[in-house]
Amino acid sequence: MMETDRILLRPWLESDAEALFKYASDPDVGPRAGWPPHKSVEESREVIKNFFSNEDTWAIELKMTSEIIGCIGVLRTGVSNLKIAENECEVGYWIAKPYWGKGICTEALRLVIDYCFNVQNFDAIWGDYFPENPASGKVMEKCGFKDTGIVTVCPNLVVGADRPVKVMKLKNNMIAYCGLNCVKCDAFIATKNNDNALREKTAKLWSELNQITILPEQINCEGCRCDGMKIVFCDKLCQIRQCAMKKGFETCGDCNELNACKTVAMVVGNNPEALKNLKS
Repeated sequence: MMETDRILLRPWLESDAEALFKYASDPDVGPRAGWPPHKSVEESREVIKNFFSNEDTWAIELKMTSEIIGCIGVLRTGVSNLKIAENECEVGYWIAKPYWGKGICTEALRLVIDYCFNVQNFDAIWGDYFPENPASGKVMEKCGFKDTGIVTVCPNLVVGADRPVKVMKLKNNMIAYCGLNCVKCDAFIATKNNDNALREKTAKLWSELNQITILPEQINCEGCRCDGMKIVFCDKLCQIRQCAMKKGFETCGDCNELNACKTVAMVVGNNPEALKNLKS
């Protein structure tokens, strides 16, 4: 389960059928997301059994009332509506009409982004929306998705299979400028788990590697390319990070001098995964 102050994302239960039908029967909801309005509680129950009962789909529950007001989930390679790479996914969501415009979908999507990048370690998340439903696109924009410029159709949709959709994409911002995965970094792990023993171990190692003094209490980092806390070295002293930021690159993978850069080579030379991340 995942949660904010307002909502809880939890697995669907067959006993949620009546709650699902209440809003999924609204003709203004389903067709915007590519599916027809539900015609009965039994149909809603079958949808839960056949489509929602998996580890990648969650009910959006309003914590104040314990009412289910929407759904959000991810589709992996092979079942996605889009042509995506092996370690990528597509996100889809809908919210009940009385809760439109209240920022709830944005909250839910941010929870799922955190799950996709920090738990599942996906390289990227894709999304798409019908141009006549711009609110869905704005939700993705608020969460950092970029317009790919791709306009396509999703033949797997029950409703709107022949209608064009705009395609959005969010790259994993837990990939550092140098290509290393911040989720696997001891500094990030120590911060995430508030692990003081790991802070001490990391401070000692980083001090030796960089020939500067880094104290355990300074080991607080929420990710190289994320907003939030940074270790002094990462924030101010890392040449790779400073160079990429100055040039306005998302990562060093955007730089046409990547293959000739000796500074980045010190990282990727010992870490093939970092080079793969940069080139992808």
